[in-house]
Amino acid sequence: MTNESNLKIRGYAIAVHAQMTKEAKTNKDGIIEWSGSVAEIFRQLKLSQGYYTPIMKLLEHMDCLRQEVKGTKNVKSVYVLLRSPNVIPEQEWPSINSIVKSSRRGLTGEAAGYKLLEQEIRNLTERIPAGLDLGLALTELQQQIDDLSQRVQVLEINAKDSN
Repeated sequence: MTNESNLKIRGYAIAVHAQMTKEAKTNKDGIIEWSGSVAEIFRQLKLSQGYYTPIMKLLEHMDCLRQEVKGTKNVKSVYVLLRSPNVIPEQEWPSINSIVKSSRRGLTGEAAGYKLLEQEIRNLTERIPAGLDLGLALTELQQQIDDLSQRVQVLEINAKDSN
């Protein structure tokens, strides 16, 4: 991954941790715990689910958080928030490639990028209702756009004629 990608993922990791911190509660032992759906945090921040593993692995690797309970559909995830990534000097941030490598079965560089893109496509594909003919749907949408464009042109001409 490029240095730009590293910086982007670092920014996303900081944003995810900040959102978790905002929603976290301190338990009776003084431990800061967050519980909920990490996927929902990603949706709130408008982040692709494809970044989920690299971001969470990065935060765990840097001792910013520790997973206590792995969430499922009916069970909330629980994380202990240990420290903010904002306090970590830039030179101590690990290469995202090393994190992606461990989380993507040994893939690094472009291969890891392709794997991330492949995951994003899978995530989008899962949102398409079963039986939907995507090509037909896009063709119908284009026809509706064309029809609306023609109507706008007629309205513009009528507005000019009435002046």
